[in-house]
Amino acid sequence: MEIQDQQLVDQMRQNLQYKYNHDEIVSKMKDKELKEIHSIKLLELYYHRAMEQEKLKKYLIALDFQKEVQLVEIELKRDLGKQKNHELEEASMRTKKELDLKQMELEQKDQCLSHDIALDKKA
Repeated sequence: MEIQDQQLVDQMRQNLQYKYNHDEIVSKMKDKELKEIHSIKLLELYYHRAMEQEKLKKYLIALDFQKEVQLVEIELKRDLGKQKNHELEEASMRTKKELDLKQMELEQKDQCLSHDIALDKKA
């Protein structure tokens, strides 16, 4: 962006130098009509250059905005991926805890049944 800014400054300097040189030449001309014609042509030239520069600035602004949007999209996708990964880890932990609880319940029931069977055999 700084290079482009410097190029714009250099171009504006050239335009001013050209205008200064042109104004000197026109002021030396004795014919009023020629002065007016050259001034009008110069104004038209400056107008067209200014319009081109304005279009270029708008285009550069649009490109910068597009880059910012793409960066935000990338960050959002990354954050969403992290969030989904975190949710999957939480679900995995919950499932593991539930399975551990079920296993403990089954082991307790198995111990109770083994104890009941042992009591039945004694009786």
